[in-house]
Amino acid sequence: ARYHSVRPITLQVIMADLDHAHIWAAFFPSEEVQEEIFREQHGDDEAAMNSFAASQGESFYDHDFFYIEEVKSEGIDHALKECGVPEINIPNITIAWGANAEDQHTSIVVGDSGDFDSPVSCVISGAEFKYLGCFQHWSKKV
Repeated sequence: ARYHSVRPITLQVIMADLDHAHIWAAFFPSEEVQEEIFREQHGDDEAAMNSFAASQGESFYDHDFFYIEEVKSEGIDHALKECGVPEINIPNITIAWGANAEDQHTSIVVGDSGDFDSPVSCVISGAEFKYLGCFQHWSKKV
């Protein structure tokens, strides 16, 4: 399993309050690079918790409201359904993915909208994160 990947039942229980989420299309050159980017640094209260947080101008985000899921050959719709995202919320994310993600983007990165003030696209150690926007995620409100 890839680092930070979470199965649907766990997501639904732990992340029930993740109504709106920032979403990035991502490419990781290797699992080792992915693990290094998200490896949490402890000890220095002033330092960012990991390389991804630093790239977003944040020192911390709640990793309980953050996940990465591989987008397999079945496509982004299937990946979102596997994560338990309500069907009503899938079309807007799929449209953004289709308009912005490229063939090399093989993962979706999802973080709580309250944890990132100014999310951006970035490249870290050869891994690419293309910011797609903030979307309704778990909430079923219209």
